[in-house]
Amino acid sequence: MDQGRIRTLVFYEWLLGNDTGTAVANISRACKEDAVSQRSVRRWFNRFESGDTSLEDREHSGRPSTVDDDEVRRCIKEKPEATTRELATTLGCSKSTTHNRLNLLGYHKVLARWIPHRLTDANKQGRMAVCQSLLLRPHRKEFLEDLVTGDESWFLYDTVPRRAVWIPRG
Repeated sequence: MDQGRIRTLVFYEWLLGNDTGTAVANISRACKEDAVSQRSVRRWFNRFESGDTSLEDREHSGRPSTVDDDEVRRCIKEKPEATTRELATTLGCSKSTTHNRLNLLGYHKVLARWIPHRLTDANKQGRMAVCQSLLLRPHRKEFLEDLVTGDESWFLYDTVPRRAVWIPRG
């Protein structure tokens, strides 16, 4: 169970006026696991009693980001198919930092594939020619000589280079 739901349960137990031991027992029984420790429940109860009923983490200091979010967005906009290694080189940081920053900004990698929705007459004629040639193949005498069989091996007939691109989630 995620932390947000557990915090909601802790808040509910606090509203009921239960002590920390009872709250931990109730939450563990509801979640069917050791979802929260007594120390965490005590810390949250103290926070609620001080008047802060927010279930979100407080702002805390930490190391400032070495990567500018606007710069990351600009790089993705300019070259959405860039790898994390290429972006790291451009941004001047490590590959893992780049990957983490992309995740925090809501980007994920998807395989970009062009799907022709509107075919021109030339596209249609080309497809028709390929289909007709494939239909005529078994009637050629050397068809069986060209046939390759194998065991549990798959080979891609058309090796089109595919690139993944970064897109925002949602």
